[in-house]
Amino acid sequence: MLAVILALCSAACGGAADFVGGTASKRLSAFLVVLGNQFIGLVLIVGFIIAIGAWPGEWDFLWWAVGAGVTALVGLVAFYQALATGKMSVVAPIAALGAVVPVAWGLLTGDEPAMFQVVGILIALVGIVLASGPELEGGTGMRPLMLAVLAAVGFGSHMALLGEAAEVSALGTIMVMKASMVIPLLVLVTLVGRIATGLVLNRSTVALFVGLALLDLGANAFFTAAIQQGMLSIVAVLGSLYPVFTVLLARAIHGERLVGPQPFGVGAALAGVALIAAAG
Repeated sequence: MLAVILALCSAACGGAADFVGGTASKRLSAFLVVLGNQFIGLVLIVGFIIAIGAWPGEWDFLWWAVGAGVTALVGLVAFYQALATGKMSVVAPIAALGAVVPVAWGLLTGDEPAMFQVVGILIALVGIVLASGPELEGGTGMRPLMLAVLAAVGFGSHMALLGEAAEVSALGTIMVMKASMVIPLLVLVTLVGRIATGLVLNRSTVALFVGLALLDLGANAFFTAAIQQGMLSIVAVLGSLYPVFTVLLARAIHGERLVGPQPFGVGAALAGVALIAAAG
């Protein structure tokens, strides 16, 4: 049960981060939002590790964590590019299917969920896709579709690799993962200076980046803690429920209506969680 609670906390933080980041991207470059968030997150986690004296004693997790950071970055870049050239209602549900990757990885590496949990996983996966607001009519170009698939693979691989690394060192994993995202972004800014054009580091912008960084760190911290308590195949699905929290926040704060299959998706996701928790 503890793993379920921690994974849901991870999803809540991730959903809130997506909501805040998506709102911020309406006035700032999405690239700058990601860079600011990840850079401050790296500074915070390094400072925290030094403050409590929890520097990793073993580095067996290193390459798993580097892989988690690189795949997360690939997923983010592909996702934003897909959103820029295609319909969100087509792109988001495809990207949400990335949850299938860590589920499959967990099952292949020895997870043995109970029958009720398997049913809950399947229902929750359907709920995640429906809550993302899939377009039931119309379509989009091939390039956004391929980018959305790449985003799904990136996000899914990120969770699988993060799960492997977290078994050794949760804090060390988050630190290395953040560094693996920040370093390529800083190199890119150095090579292509115009990317950072228009960035004004005033009090509100810094506060936004800090808030995003804390939510993102919370999502990662809860996820790694959940992995240490439960099976990857279950934790990954529950941690992937962030689209549900995003649409609920949009509904509560911006008054956005749940349209099309979204209400059914939220209901299915909650039903899946109930089955997983009941069997846990």
